[in-house]
Amino acid sequence: DSGAAAVASRSDNLFDGISMNEFHEVTAGGESDEIAPDPDDPDVVYGGRVDRLDLKSGQTRSVNPTLAFPDNYRGEWTLPLTFGKRDHALYFGNQRLFRTADGGKTWSPISPDLTRPDPGIPPNLDPPTIEDTATKGSRRGVIYDIGTSPVRDGLIWVGTDDGRIWRTDDNGAHWNNSTPPSLQPWSKVGIIEPSHFDPNTAYAAIDRHRLDDQRPYILRTRDGGRTWTEISNGLPNQGGPNSVNVVREDTVQRGLLFAGTERSLFVSFDDGDHWQ
Repeated sequence: DSGAAAVASRSDNLFDGISMNEFHEVTAGGESDEIAPDPDDPDVVYGGRVDRLDLKSGQTRSVNPTLAFPDNYRGEWTLPLTFGKRDHALYFGNQRLFRTADGGKTWSPISPDLTRPDPGIPPNLDPPTIEDTATKGSRRGVIYDIGTSPVRDGLIWVGTDDGRIWRTDDNGAHWNNSTPPSLQPWSKVGIIEPSHFDPNTAYAAIDRHRLDDQRPYILRTRDGGRTWTEISNGLPNQGGPNSVNVVREDTVQRGLLFAGTERSLFVSFDDGDHWQ
């Protein structure tokens, strides 16, 4: 396949000349959270909720965005932290989205609580888990991924771990609920991937293992989130856990997508209509 050959040729020399001695431990953040290297300063790395590491001095300090905005903030094992692809601002999410444009000196909350008011309790939970879940209150979700557009200023997509997708076109001044009707509570939006070619196109990887549903789900919108299409043709849906953890669009070749499931890596050369 000519498309596959092109991808292979670009990765032939990916690791040439790289030594493990060139890797260093990053002390910003914790064991499970994300890190975000500063795109404008290679000596600064952010991590966790949120720490700032200066690689020159070796100093790590907290720039926690929530300290100036007291509230009962929720957390999960992993919370999203990422730089904007166009504005190079830093974004962090719990149930709200926060933004800083000055390296964490000042933060602004740019969203309300974007999670479901009450996702309910799925029938597949065992009694001890139901009891534990009930103690957390009716609203318990978090933002699980932040997707900033590489092609339009102010365009941000957000996915939550309780099955919601949101879009803002003005850096958080207004939010549109773009959740498709088929996306049920307790469906985790693991990744939201804005297109590198079209501001109205985005992709979402959905994980439903908490509902005892191990099938693969990838969604695609081409109209800014008004409608979504499931694009899972060719992904295995039997024989064990096949949940999709990530979907990414190639930054150069339009229509070339990659997806990672619990077990395998897949590629699509036709914008997700078929996977192999």
